[in-house]
Amino acid sequence: MNPFDVEIVKYFNHFVGTFPHIDAAIWFVSGNPLIKGGVLCAVFWALWADEVDAGRERRVGLIALIWACFFAVVTTRILAEVLPFRLRPIFEPALALTRAHRMETFWFDGESSLPSDHAAMFTAFSVGLFFVSRRAGMFALLYTATVILLPRLYLGLHYLTDLLAGALLGAACAWACRKTVVVSYVAEPLYAVSRARPGVAMAAIFIVTWQIAAMFGPTIEIARSVGGFVFKHWISGGRILSIL
Repeated sequence: MNPFDVEIVKYFNHFVGTFPHIDAAIWFVSGNPLIKGGVLCAVFWALWADEVDAGRERRVGLIALIWACFFAVVTTRILAEVLPFRLRPIFEPALALTRAHRMETFWFDGESSLPSDHAAMFTAFSVGLFFVSRRAGMFALLYTATVILLPRLYLGLHYLTDLLAGALLGAACAWACRKTVVVSYVAEPLYAVSRARPGVAMAAIFIVTWQIAAMFGPTIEIARSVGGFVFKHWISGGRILSIL
């Protein structure tokens, strides 16, 4: 812990418990996918469907945005595993933080605080929107900061440096996915597919944006289930070794 993080998290925490119903509302907002990612994904679809401005450049930018979100989530998951484990503020005994009304912390038990995957993915999304539309991007950045990230600081789920590190990582992913290599070899070919098969493309993008709203939670759950099954029945059981 550094003094900078400690002072900020304690400042916000001294408000916790003053108005229990407000605490409960903040806790609800922090975990609701519709309020968090759903609003931003609605902005995405509004830009995609705009018949006046939704030309090739805009839709290529929106496809690049999706990849930025994917890279941001994967990178933060990897960093959370390889970096030294950082206990979340709410679990730190030395801080003795007050827990918000109705807050359930078992969801975060055993998860490292650094970096924030919420900050990384939704910043990548917002910066990606900014590259497509400045007005939409400014709204998304403001929404991300106040509705998605600030509650996580208030509840003691992250230190400020966790959020800043995630935000910088997300912005870097959004910037990288606007580079020529990603645009030329990934975004533009997918745009061509969307032109050739618009129904299939829109169905696929809908599923992906739904996953973004849910922080790729359903996909991660499927991957863990499949990985656990393969390890249990094939690797640990020796079937793969016997085949080899």
